[in-house]
Amino acid sequence: SINAEYGVESFLRSLIPLLIMKTELCVFSQHKIYPGHGTIFVLKDAKTNHFSSRKARQLFIAKKNPRVIKWTLFYRRQHKKGQAEIKKVRKQKIVIHKQRDYIGASMESIKQRRLQKPEIRKAATQAALREIKKKKEKKKLEKKDAKTKPAGIDPKSSKRVYQKLGKTHGGKGR
Repeated sequence: SINAEYGVESFLRSLIPLLIMKTELCVFSQHKIYPGHGTIFVLKDAKTNHFSSRKARQLFIAKKNPRVIKWTLFYRRQHKKGQAEIKKVRKQKIVIHKQRDYIGASMESIKQRRLQKPEIRKAATQAALREIKKKKEKKKLEKKDAKTKPAGIDPKSSKRVYQKLGKTHGGKGR
């Protein structure tokens, strides 16, 4: 039984060189040509050229440069297409944060505000917002009063005041 197994093993080992396929490279595109594929073109000086396709053969005969044609491996290698991106280890820049003065606020005042409790800071911002709202309401009331007053003689001066009318027509504004 040992001899029978050994005989089968040696037989299989002898088949291994037959199972290996010999591939050629296309002269124009550098693609692999497997057995049974492609064509062989023989020049006058008996030099054989293997081509993967008719397109490659015709471009070779037309003396085209494979480095210019985008689908060839020459072009792809030259322009670094399809290669796995090589990860480069870059040194991280050390960021140093410096605190600077803002316009209208010195560093001391900024530090004091940071040290304040959040409740006090919140109350101050709410008070500032209330003041802004009051100013806006006053402006609205003044505008309403100005609209209700008729355009005519200004009581403060004896000069006549005219209201500006907005454009009531379209066009180029001439």
